[in-house]
Amino acid sequence: GANGRVIITVLGPQTDITTTGTVQTWVAPAGINTIEVETWAGGGRGGSGTTTNQTLALGGGGGGGYSRSLLSVTSGTTYYVNVGSGSATGTTAGGDSWFSTTNVTGGSLVRAKGGNSVADNTASGASGGTSANTSGNAIGTVRFSGGNGANGSGTNGGGGGSSASPSSNGLVGSSNIGGSIAGGGSGGNGRTANNGPGLNGSIPGGGGGGAYKTGTNNPTGGNGANGKVTIHTFYNLSIAKTVTTTTPLVGTNVTFTITVTNNGTNNANGIVVTDVFPTGITYVSNTGTATFNTGTNTLTWNAGSLAPAATA
Repeated sequence: GANGRVIITVLGPQTDITTTGTVQTWVAPAGINTIEVETWAGGGRGGSGTTTNQTLALGGGGGGGYSRSLLSVTSGTTYYVNVGSGSATGTTAGGDSWFSTTNVTGGSLVRAKGGNSVADNTASGASGGTSANTSGNAIGTVRFSGGNGANGSGTNGGGGGSSASPSSNGLVGSSNIGGSIAGGGSGGNGRTANNGPGLNGSIPGGGGGGAYKTGTNNPTGGNGANGKVTIHTFYNLSIAKTVTTTTPLVGTNVTFTITVTNNGTNNANGIVVTDVFPTGITYVSNTGTATFNTGTNTLTWNAGSLAPAATA
């Protein structure tokens, strides 16, 4: 029978970009022409109380949206990245996060939309960043919307909505508790019972919690959290193992050959292969740079780097 084959597609080194307030640059490394970009947008702010001598439960801010795409890039080319800031003032929405061919959002290849903020003295929670793929909105092969903020009610400010995750829409706050989701930023809790501010959302993109106001004090809503952009490179490797004989005599040598091939379009770096020896086989030596652990009966080979189509 013919030998089998195992194909391993691996996310290579990733770059997390979290700096807000200025457009960042990213240069495609040598040998890289395919990447995956993930974007989480900034969260919206929770509601604040500013009306004199009123008791108010304010709504929670909306969480930032999420978008991602697999992109073709050119080695050595400069691309532009913007990380959306969480909202900290008024009704300004959380900032969009994007990856672009230009230093403005107009050239975006991937874009996530920021969560909305709650107007002062407003009990209704704000909506999360939209996943709509219409003009000016989200861009990406995969898109999810941020969670809505919860309404302020009774003596509770509304919890902020969580950001979206890589696999689902964000979650709305439940009463005064911010929405929480794996892979995204949690919303901030709303203030309960006593006069005071809502809590800030968590990075990336959680919405701020709503304040609760009594008397003359003017508590502020929690700030939305900043977003994030992650850039992944890809490896596509295959590994094959052959043996000189499948029916060796006791006491004779057997030679295994392990071959790794880069089937992808990116340079693959830091390749490590491990091989567990079958029962009854005793290690003798290897012709490469591998090491053998007698305790675990495992060979470890640091195969290094492979260019596209190269074999080791």
